[in-house]
Amino acid sequence: LYEAEATNAEDMMLCQYTAAWSLVELYRSSRRRVWICGAKQRASMSLHILKTSQTIGGQNKKEAGVARLLAVIHGVQGERSEAEECLESAMALGEDKFELTKGKLDFEWSDKLVVANQLFLLAHDNRERLEASIAVAKAHFEQESIAEGIVVLHQLYPLVQQLKLQQLQQANTEEWERQAVFAFKAREASQRLLYSAMAGDRQQRFNCEDQLADVMASGKYHKTAMIHYEEALKFASTVSERISALTSLSVTASERCKYDAAVKYYCDLRQLEQKAGQSTTETEVELFKVRMTSGI
Repeated sequence: LYEAEATNAEDMMLCQYTAAWSLVELYRSSRRRVWICGAKQRASMSLHILKTSQTIGGQNKKEAGVARLLAVIHGVQGERSEAEECLESAMALGEDKFELTKGKLDFEWSDKLVVANQLFLLAHDNRERLEASIAVAKAHFEQESIAEGIVVLHQLYPLVQQLKLQQLQQANTEEWERQAVFAFKAREASQRLLYSAMAGDRQQRFNCEDQLADVMASGKYHKTAMIHYEEALKFASTVSERISALTSLSVTASERCKYDAAVKYYCDLRQLEQKAGQSTTETEVELFKVRMTSGI
């Protein structure tokens, strides 16, 4: 649509440059490798535009743009050394180090915890420190270092309050505040789990594993949630508890796009219900089928 409205060659080049970045960003956000073909073709065009255009900033800005775009292309293709080299070039040409380093979090090959800690050191203000801290916490959760992640999130609350006192827009702090509230819930649930493990009470252990898993799922940490739902299943003493755990496992597996596992848990759930003389409603069955079909 933008290209159709272009009235001269300069406008057309700028439109194509924007389109190239849009496709690359689309790939980075979707993480689907199928997009790389279209993104690479458009990105090559944008590189030519950047190098030849006389209207996009000065020479350093153009070279920095080229380096940054090349870093994205190499990064999403798993070419780590080339991506790192391009990022270094962009930094040397004056591009913001915090933003460039943050881009590494999109690459599967990057060490998320190392990058997140680098982000914290590069932060210019409380907003960036908060963003970096959340990245550190998420990296801990991805590595299943639950206790460390909870400690980091628990420390975010004072920063959130400082930002609110600075009268920043509410939209900028909602996500961070949600993470801080999540941290309190996760910390309490993990402490209850620790006490139940020490007490050796099977029923209490099931309840605490299930509660912590629910908290983790609410924070979108589905991998960690599945670990605790599986533990809850081990400590389930009744049919209803096993049904509850299997239901949660099936839903959480589908959230992680682990559809084979989701179907397996669902089949186990149906078998257990049939043995117990129970059954899910027709609506619930249809809903599950829709979820699986749309996912696959």
